[in-house]
Amino acid sequence: MKATAGTMTDPSRHRLRSLLVLSLLLCGACQDHVQSPDIWTVESMHKDVGLSGGHQLECAGCHAGVGFKGAAGNCAGCHLSLYEQTTQPDHTLLGYPEQCAECHEIDAWQPAFIAHDTLGFALEGALARVFCSGCHADNVFGPLPSDCWSCHETDFVAVADPGHVALQLSHQCTDCHDTAAWTPATFDHDSTDFALTGSHIETACVDCHTPAVLAAAPTDCWSCHELDFDAALDPSHVALQLSPACAECHDTEAWAPATFAHDSTEFALTGAHIETACVDCHTPAVLAEAPTDCWSCHEVDFNKSSEPGHVALQLSQDCTECHDTEAWTPSSFDHGLTEFALTGAHIETACADCHTPAIVDEVPTDCWSCHELDFNKSELPGHVALQLSQECAECHDTAAWAPASFDHGLTAFALTGAHIETACVDCHTPSVLGQVPTDCVACHEVDEPVNHFGPACIACHTTAAWEPSTFNHERLFPLSRGNHSRYRNDCGSCHLVPADYAIFTCTDCHDNEHTRTRTDGRHRGVRNYIYESAACYQCHPAGRE
Repeated sequence: MKATAGTMTDPSRHRLRSLLVLSLLLCGACQDHVQSPDIWTVESMHKDVGLSGGHQLECAGCHAGVGFKGAAGNCAGCHLSLYEQTTQPDHTLLGYPEQCAECHEIDAWQPAFIAHDTLGFALEGALARVFCSGCHADNVFGPLPSDCWSCHETDFVAVADPGHVALQLSHQCTDCHDTAAWTPATFDHDSTDFALTGSHIETACVDCHTPAVLAAAPTDCWSCHELDFDAALDPSHVALQLSPACAECHDTEAWAPATFAHDSTEFALTGAHIETACVDCHTPAVLAEAPTDCWSCHEVDFNKSSEPGHVALQLSQDCTECHDTEAWTPSSFDHGLTEFALTGAHIETACADCHTPAIVDEVPTDCWSCHELDFNKSELPGHVALQLSQECAECHDTAAWAPASFDHGLTAFALTGAHIETACVDCHTPSVLGQVPTDCVACHEVDEPVNHFGPACIACHTTAAWEPSTFNHERLFPLSRGNHSRYRNDCGSCHLVPADYAIFTCTDCHDNEHTRTRTDGRHRGVRNYIYESAACYQCHPAGRE
């Protein structure tokens, strides 16, 4: 058939039809554009459905057959067929929402990211890394049980270290494990009646929770440590019948050192007893309760002691009277508690010097009993020759024999001046035993020179020294003027008796001037007048008329 004028060929009719369809598709968009020119952009036209990730497609990928305005704005509008075809998991069977964005993101279908927290079972630790099919097997995506046992029964049964089945452990995995990993186990033993401390912390579970001791292991020491108890030899727990309660001597840190609190008994350990080995007291012969008296342990020490000889001296068998627990020596006997406190040199004196075998038990407290030999051999002064007192304390103290400390001030003759340094034997000579006379001439007769004044040395001398003499003639009778001055150095002119200077004469010098007749005549009427030198001195003490 040929075409005629006014008629349209087939291709022309096809183009016209396409333009008509396009105009119909665009009319709505054009109308929107005329009304709001600013929204005519690709981005503005896709505000509800972003064009990023997997949505970066050719327009026809979404708008084919539905026009540019009729494309669906929700996931199911485009992806419903995929939703219905999915079997892992089966979205239709499980009734999953058709809003894909709840589990998928725009970049890709995988991985899906369902918010498990909203389902009442949060995925944490290793659970977050498990594929959905790891739990939701065989398209079972409905609500699953949330207890550990339902998923981990196989793991529980397979565990051999420790054997969960054999030990009848709890099926609640969270009692010992967390979601991070199976190991290390995180069971909090402190939440039980038996908190783990010391070496127990590192002890393997199966060492206590053995197949023979299922589930709840006993908490007493003996149940686990009977073999350790039986094997102990230092000390031998079995032989000594020690307590099976290990905690009385040990702690959980280690078996040694033992930590038995002896202070909790009636015999607290002090001094050297602290380091003493248990078996030294708790011997097989002395089981369990050892005696607390010294003698029971130290009889041998007592018997072999020779300095002093405890047996020979019959000393007390109560060691604490002389010793403490620090050491045997030095002895710590407090002599101050007795009637004879030790002072001075007595403190360092060996016990055996006083407590000799000849003097058993009670030693006399008088000086003579111990110091008779010292008294007898003393020569300076000779105690025996001078018949000195046998009471040593009168001249000596306990510090030392010399210097002697006799207090002469307590006698009738206190020592002053040169007498203080005078040796005892200078006065207490063998010829003057016992009480020494206190007059000067008794000691100083040999010191008195010829023509001296008399035996009363103290009239002219002091105890400080013989010279200078303290006699003052001017005070008694002036010789500094008149004719008397000629006799100042001629004592014998007036003192005619050399042995006694208290005797003097006036008349012998004044015989020419004062004859008896003339003197008597001049003293007529003078009461109690006597022609005698002493009388002259009484009336004329200064030598004047």
